[in-house]
Amino acid sequence: MTPDVLADQFAIQHLVYRYASAVDRRDAAALAACFANDMRLLGPGFEISRDVAEAVIGGVAPFSWTMHNVHNLLYQVQGDQARGEAYCVASHLQSDGNKLDWYIRYQDRLVRQKGEWLFAERRLNVECTTTVPVAMPGAGT
Repeated sequence: MTPDVLADQFAIQHLVYRYASAVDRRDAAALAACFANDMRLLGPGFEISRDVAEAVIGGVAPFSWTMHNVHNLLYQVQGDQARGEAYCVASHLQSDGNKLDWYIRYQDRLVRQKGEWLFAERRLNVECTTTVPVAMPGAGT
């Protein structure tokens, strides 16, 4: 791989991690900074093309916390465009003390604008889910 290809791959990886961190921290400004102006987010039963960051943050608001664990990033760059996917296990702590895990395959279309990689379209495919009880530290035995 050439240094340019490696730099693009690293920048895209960093974008995917920034997205996950912004969602988990419920930081709408940091999340919005991951998106191109005409961003579209698609998922099971929804398509969002305006106020995407606020909609995502609103979607995780009912959970005490979330943790997005990102795996298997594979993107192909062609000029200032890229396509690819990232796997993710997104854990959501529910008010009933259960943890809901979504096993996600994100399918992405990216654009480079002003030298920075951004999401132009992100398709959230939930492959399956699990729900398990969790024990919180300091909550007893």
